[in-house]
Amino acid sequence: INAEYGLTMKRTPKTNDSSKTPNNKAKAKPTDVEKPKNETKKNLSTILFIVASLATGFSLGYLWNLIPIVFFAFLIQWIVFIPSATFQTERFYDLTGSLTYISLTLLSLYVRIESLYPLSYSFVTPTTRSLVLSFLVLFWAIRLGSFLFIRVLAHGKDSRFDRVKSQPFVFFTYWTVQGLWVFLTAAPVFIVNANQTIQYDLSLQDYLGIFVWFTGFMIEVVSDYQKTVFRSNKRMKRNGFLQASGQSQDIPIMLVKLFCGLVSLSALGLNLGS
Repeated sequence: INAEYGLTMKRTPKTNDSSKTPNNKAKAKPTDVEKPKNETKKNLSTILFIVASLATGFSLGYLWNLIPIVFFAFLIQWIVFIPSATFQTERFYDLTGSLTYISLTLLSLYVRIESLYPLSYSFVTPTTRSLVLSFLVLFWAIRLGSFLFIRVLAHGKDSRFDRVKSQPFVFFTYWTVQGLWVFLTAAPVFIVNANQTIQYDLSLQDYLGIFVWFTGFMIEVVSDYQKTVFRSNKRMKRNGFLQASGQSQDIPIMLVKLFCGLVSLSALGLNLGS
């Protein structure tokens, strides 16, 4: 319980008293209420962070032409949320996130949307940097999305959603935050693709970013394999990346996103050495 809810409970000595019935065990169940409260606090803090990040981006002027991307990021989540909430299933959550990465990356790479109403758009010719950046993000999203989807099909469920998929409003928050998460983490890619009229030659910083991406990607692949093996045999000792990090995907995801940041800075003419 302490590991699950972050609570500390006093231990009581075991007795043979017949008064220790299942009713006494039920007294621990009110702690279940703490989980949604903690999740709500986490969601609120995440939303505040996202609003601050968006405000900073718009104030810098980089995100104004990405409003259509933001719109579609939310729209995809909300469309899939409807059947997911109806049937109380989370099986398509991670898959939808990956498909959102893929669709928005392709949209920003080849199409420039001037306005949503009336709909006005034009096709663009991708630059070398945009193609490389988008391809690596697409490759990462396809690999991770297919892995997570196959895993949730094999397990039948995702334990993260056990307490929230029966609560439509909280479940809706999860889907909405995923749309924001996709947009923010892929914002460097969208910014580069939205500024393809400006072309800078590939620099050392770009190659450094690609190297960082390959490092993070390989760590992620190995960590996912190790975690799959570990889950199939609970008695197996955690070794490798699983031993170094309990959340084995944190490090590779940070490296992959760092790659996006380094390459996007080069696309805007900003180098670490300047």
